[in-house]
Amino acid sequence: MLMTPERSTLSQQRLRKNMHWGHIAFYYLVEQMHRWERFVFRFDKQFASIGALKAIEGDAPLLREFEISCTDPAFYGEWKWLPSAPVNAHFDIGNLQTLTLHHVPFKWSSPMLRNLRNLQLRSLPTVHITLDRILHIVAANPLLESLTMHFASPHPPVLPLSPVTLSELKTLNLGGHYLLSSLVESLMLPALDTLILDIEARDPIEDTVSGLLTRSGNPPLTRLSLSYGANTGPHAGFYWGSGAGVASWHFLSELDHLAALQVGSAPLEPLISALSAPDDDNGQDRWLCPRLATLAMRGCHAHGDGVAKLVQMVEARNPDTGGGGGGAGAVFGGVTPVRLRHLELYDCTALGPDVTKWLKTRIEEVVCTEPSFEGYVGRLVLVH
Repeated sequence: MLMTPERSTLSQQRLRKNMHWGHIAFYYLVEQMHRWERFVFRFDKQFASIGALKAIEGDAPLLREFEISCTDPAFYGEWKWLPSAPVNAHFDIGNLQTLTLHHVPFKWSSPMLRNLRNLQLRSLPTVHITLDRILHIVAANPLLESLTMHFASPHPPVLPLSPVTLSELKTLNLGGHYLLSSLVESLMLPALDTLILDIEARDPIEDTVSGLLTRSGNPPLTRLSLSYGANTGPHAGFYWGSGAGVASWHFLSELDHLAALQVGSAPLEPLISALSAPDDDNGQDRWLCPRLATLAMRGCHAHGDGVAKLVQMVEARNPDTGGGGGGAGAVFGGVTPVRLRHLELYDCTALGPDVTKWLKTRIEEVVCTEPSFEGYVGRLVLVH
């Protein structure tokens, strides 16, 4: 449809009107900053009055949570607002505990990025902050309990990276550029419970995980996710750089408390073999992850006997409950594994209805989407 001059003029007038109303709304909101306790603003993409966000600056003595999140990254210039305040700025935000900034400008030295309990940062792709300044953000929040950061294009450090201990941190979620693995190598997290890494694979990630746990005194990790939320579509597994980057799964022997494991774009057979009963094939003398109850894989393509190995692993961990043994797996080294309760396979391998039906008899919940290639339409099977 062609845009007539009259229609174009009306569209521009409507745009200007919406922009004015946006600025007016934020003006009155900012006037009440002294009363804010929780401020959350989420949007999908840029809008006409987005510049009104720059007005967010001033004292907010009651503010406990602040979030500005944009789904799509866009280009922004320098903003003079609270998350970009100069290092010597003095604003009353001493009660702030939770800060979330997704795809909006911020400065690494802003006073707003200090003394937090929960921090989520997803930088704009055009932001090239150096790794030592990212570590400065972490070190400025020694009492963090949850930390999530995604940096797509950081620069190498200018200053040497110093060790940082976060004694209260329970959840660490890092994603983006492979340089962030060097950031992990500077951390000590004695209370760590959940580790989520969606970092580009350049080197085997298991060394990074093992090193972190060793430095941290081997905390009882209960959830581990490797490249599960990254670009792990049906074809991602053919490109090793987009996957988990795991050369060996033997490091799982250090994770006796692990209850949930999520993996993206790693070969299926080696992982399944490592989680199977100890035998000569996998070279193990005891169960890995004996408390594992949830296993999720995305884009982990199977080759050859992948489906057969999956069945063998489930048979070993979740034997038939009608056999008189209480449904427990075999004992190795005095350890009996708990039963798997949840299995997810997204774009990994075509199981077929017979295998899916059998899995239903052994596991409480199974979620499968078969890989979709050219000429093949995947399907979703949800079994309770």
